[in-house]
Amino acid sequence: MGRITAKHKAVFDSPEIDEGTALFRAHSYLGSLNSVFGATDSDANVVVVLRHAAIPLLLNDAMWAKYPIGAYTKTRDSNKKVAVRNIYYQELDARGQSKSADQQPNSIQTLTERGVVFLGCNLAMGGLAFEMGKKMKQPDKAVYEEMKANLVPGGILMPSGFFATLMAQEAGCALMPST
Repeated sequence: MGRITAKHKAVFDSPEIDEGTALFRAHSYLGSLNSVFGATDSDANVVVVLRHAAIPLLLNDAMWAKYPIGAYTKTRDSNKKVAVRNIYYQELDARGQSKSADQQPNSIQTLTERGVVFLGCNLAMGGLAFEMGKKMKQPDKAVYEEMKANLVPGGILMPSGFFATLMAQEAGCALMPST
């Protein structure tokens, strides 16, 4: 929370994936600050808390490929197939290469590069690990440890999503429910 020192501060609470609504709102907030005040990304601190059903967004592509996360969350890729990668982390072009930041302004990758902090609920991660372990007939503790080691770059697990949201508020962020 010591990183939250800018003039403009907001925390977007996201308990659902909801087609990446929290990501859009974080991007929109930064854009609005720029268009209204001429603020740059360094003039703002934005925190996105991924909790409950949104916790899979904090996992990298390897976890989405290994576990049936796309089917579990009913997430579909651009071809309307069950997602086997974290489509919210980065968008890929037809050759499978990452699109430029201006082509994927709402991606976790682009928002992280802009300074947005992504916090995740450890309780929800444990619940997801339990569900994936059950589906794959693996011990949930082993699945949890693997998932914890495979967060998206910059992703941070907090004890709970509520804790993360409250800590961001204590640091001066205005709360914005996102889903």
